[in-house]
Amino acid sequence: MCGIAGVIGVRGGGRTNEAELTALRDAQTHRGPDDAGLWLSEDSTVGLGHREIPIRVDEIRERMPDAVRALDQPSVDGINTYFVSEAAVRAGLKVAVSGVGGDEVFGGYGTFERVPRIQRLRRMIPIGASLAAAAVDRLPGGRFTSRASNGLRFGTDLPGAYFAERCLFTPAEARRLLAPELADAVVDPAAELRDRVGVDALPKDEHISALELRQYMLAQLLRDTDAVSMRHSLEVRTPLVDRELLERACLIPAPLRHAGPAKRRLREAPDPPVPEALWNRRKQGFTLPFDHWLKTGGIELQLPEHPWLRADAMDNLVSGFRAGRVHFSRVWILHVLAHYLN
Repeated sequence: MCGIAGVIGVRGGGRTNEAELTALRDAQTHRGPDDAGLWLSEDSTVGLGHREIPIRVDEIRERMPDAVRALDQPSVDGINTYFVSEAAVRAGLKVAVSGVGGDEVFGGYGTFERVPRIQRLRRMIPIGASLAAAAVDRLPGGRFTSRASNGLRFGTDLPGAYFAERCLFTPAEARRLLAPELADAVVDPAAELRDRVGVDALPKDEHISALELRQYMLAQLLRDTDAVSMRHSLEVRTPLVDRELLERACLIPAPLRHAGPAKRRLREAPDPPVPEALWNRRKQGFTLPFDHWLKTGGIELQLPEHPWLRADAMDNLVSGFRAGRVHFSRVWILHVLAHYLN
């Protein structure tokens, strides 16, 4: 496709959103999900050309500091988009189309299933939930037990359950990371989400969609995508969050709009609909092996040095990560914060 801004590509990743918008496909040479064959099939179906842009692992590691510096806020997102944007520019693109917004509007995230499940779990233990959460904390299981205990602590309402599912650090964990004089700065996350998103004014079956749109997409995905893509002077357009489209989509009752599998309403919208080979499988997304690199030294982990942060608490977190008890994202955000502060 050609436009006044130059050649346009569609950023793809084996997801219904981008298949819906057709395809520019990035290929990565590290061992991970590869959907090249699927995109070749999709491109031939809609009559577009297909080009793979390999991204070498050593190149990613070499460029990682610049990718982190491109972010305008500490974030666990955006790094993959940095490299996809760089590859797109190398391929001669000036504008790329992203499917951001499809999961939020059409119920594609696992949060649409897991957040209500957290609430149901919490309702099963109306008394003694804090004691139950403390007991779960002592069990092995890493991220799973952490999510379970968070659900018991915060799942009394939907914003709290959403926080339990999405959070990197609980208020107690944040206080341990901060210097004692800043401990009182930690706020009630569920109350903050409720006030910021205004979920109380919305129908209950729209709450998760609103939280994903206003919190995750608006505050993180769109901002990070804009920052890292503009580092390469690539304009990324997001047609699925067009205001008119959103208003029309929201005329569809939420239970129908969020119906699965794989964002059914979205994938059935085009004629012909998205091929089953693209949607009837596990979502892959854009993945880089941060966990492996941080554990093996492929990326040299840096921790922030700042009087507002406690070095001993950060060291404990890193020890938990190396022992397999802590998800890499909680360490990665400290690594990004170190670059941001320094």
